[in-house]
Amino acid sequence: MRRNIDELGATTRRSVLKAIGATLGVGAMGQAAGHRWGGSNTTTEGPQADTTDDGIPENVGLSKNSEVFGYHSLGDEGPAGTGGRARSPHFGGITEIDVRGDYAYVSMFSARGSSSGRGLAVVNIAQFNRAKTSEELDQAELVVESFFRNQNPATAMMDVKTDDTGDYVFVGTQPITALFGELGQNQELNDRDSSSSGPNTGSLLAIDVSDKRRPEIVDVAEGFSTGIHNCFHHRIDGQDYVFACKDINEGEAGLYVFRFDRQELGLTLVNRWTPSGDDAQGDTGFGGLNFYCHDVHVQNDPKNGTPTIYLSYWDGGTVILDGSDPMDLEQIGIFPMLQGHYAVPAPDTVTVDGEERRVAFASHEEPSVDAETPRDGKPNPGSTGTIYLVDTDDIYEADGVVECGELANYTWQDEVTFEGFELSPHNSDPAFHDGELWLHVGHYHGGTRFLKVTPGSDRGTTISDDPELGAGVYVGTNGRGNTAGATAPESAGSWQVIDGVPTDRANDATDWDLSEPNGADFARPVEDVPEESKMTGLSSAQPNVWGAISHRGITYSADINQGVFAIKHDDIGARGAIPFVDIERDADRSVYTADQAGRIRLTVADADEDVYIRDRIPSGWEVVAGDDSETYALGGQVAVEFEATAAPGDTVAYFAESPDDGVDDTGTQIFGPVEFSDDGGETWQALSGTMSSPVLAGIDQNDPTAAVSGLTAGTAAGLTGFTYAQRERLRERTAEFFDREE
Repeated sequence: MRRNIDELGATTRRSVLKAIGATLGVGAMGQAAGHRWGGSNTTTEGPQADTTDDGIPENVGLSKNSEVFGYHSLGDEGPAGTGGRARSPHFGGITEIDVRGDYAYVSMFSARGSSSGRGLAVVNIAQFNRAKTSEELDQAELVVESFFRNQNPATAMMDVKTDDTGDYVFVGTQPITALFGELGQNQELNDRDSSSSGPNTGSLLAIDVSDKRRPEIVDVAEGFSTGIHNCFHHRIDGQDYVFACKDINEGEAGLYVFRFDRQELGLTLVNRWTPSGDDAQGDTGFGGLNFYCHDVHVQNDPKNGTPTIYLSYWDGGTVILDGSDPMDLEQIGIFPMLQGHYAVPAPDTVTVDGEERRVAFASHEEPSVDAETPRDGKPNPGSTGTIYLVDTDDIYEADGVVECGELANYTWQDEVTFEGFELSPHNSDPAFHDGELWLHVGHYHGGTRFLKVTPGSDRGTTISDDPELGAGVYVGTNGRGNTAGATAPESAGSWQVIDGVPTDRANDATDWDLSEPNGADFARPVEDVPEESKMTGLSSAQPNVWGAISHRGITYSADINQGVFAIKHDDIGARGAIPFVDIERDADRSVYTADQAGRIRLTVADADEDVYIRDRIPSGWEVVAGDDSETYALGGQVAVEFEATAAPGDTVAYFAESPDDGVDDTGTQIFGPVEFSDDGGETWQALSGTMSSPVLAGIDQNDPTAAVSGLTAGTAAGLTGFTYAQRERLRERTAEFFDREE
């Protein structure tokens, strides 16, 4: 069963501006400032679903089957013991967290008083990476290396994402701080804080964090009115792209695509996608779903290496796009749901009876206004929100737009009492641990929660809208696996289809499971931060977790009102230190003609241990000789992965042959970055400074009519300059995106 997002959304969307008024306005008036659990530190024993008679969750301050090993309030630079205790808090709100290597990057919604002007914290997590025992974890500390300054107190830094090398981070900002009573007065800017982001409002920032003590802004893409809510970096065909969600506002919402130039250090707007199509292809219109483009995640597909985009489009559900050509994005999948807030694919396939299966997770945010006045078609109103395990296996195996089915779902609690945005799954991170798929969930007042996937053999279920089948039946995704027309189990509840959108889900319709494996797997720590340091309008709850990231066996959580926590689940082993690895690239050629091979040598200059190595070459090139390796498609390039590990001093080499596609193929080619793996190839770390950009002249050196003699180093430099000239032309097109009448 396939259904395009435009068909679904045109009949199901609602006015988000009205919703914003109903929800954000509450914070603006201060009505949500007094949190009924504020300051609570109850240690009531009992299962994770226990509530009091009036539906208020208990167990605040506890952890079950997990342990908190680290905490930093982000109150000042330095280790937790001196600058990061609860009594020295960050005054204001904390938002997203992302981790790369030995560092975590934490964005800030607001900063006031002694914290004024802080927009981003760079946190050293190396001590946790190195720890191999519980005793070492006990002694490890989180250390704030630096703060990046945000001089505009009305601008919230909503999201932060790293690039694959850890040299750059990208931040989405929105001018909404004042709506929540968080507008800092009498800025007390700290001279020790690093370079400023400037007085931006709604924008995308590119920040150089190669020097962790001195983050430096390198470019800003501005002019997005209500701003960039979320963003994601991904490398496609060797080029750096940043995908950014412009959430609301008539005619402007959509997925914006920027190219990031590492040489010129610039962001260039090259495309915008909406359900109507691409700006770059001249297709973009309202598309029926301009109301809330919320979040985005990009992955090289684990089966075929294709860059694949998972876009949360609120009532349009989870939209899946083929991102192999950022200038021409193609929708290949849809998971229909209301309030599609966050979606993320599993980092690899799940093995079922010897078959590799794609899966993803999708969740919705649960504001209390929807619980108090349930929307038509809203599943389980009054709950803490639902996370769905989604069957995405057919997105590249079937034609057209595939409607992805549900495999399982998880809801922390039903029929609870809360206010504003206090009880809901927010941002989460899937990871494999000892071959088992887990989801690390930032769950607002639910804290940090740990879910595990138990695979089954069924295919995902969708709701039938065939009147001949009748109500309350399900079909397997694309008719595969499950029996079409089977009656939904009683536990599935009452299924309805309103305007083509399923309004309830089959909790037990397949043999897959998504749950807390021990019945209670969470951490809900409460630190004694001062009341005046907490958020005022959004929520002053403790805990109140925005996002959770799994990294080498430790889960790092950003708590809106408290700071950053380092948590370890009892059943998940810590992996220990990331090895230091230094690899040097040496290439025979800087200029290639058609059908010409050149040798690339990769030498391990230094390393703590033997590691696996892989490189990347442009699509269409071939490895024709060299040390034993395998090649496969990866992110629009071809990965070259060597079969044997390499030790310090070792050199591996391969010969890459250029294609013969004619003179139209002339231009700069991108090799790299070089990556290493210390876990047998399950995860890879990109190395900074290991890319090269030879020039391909699309002429055959054996063709006597080809003007090979004129190809000099100066010509190569000129071809490289073409990239800059193209970037400038594309930059001029930016104005068209904002001035176009829809």
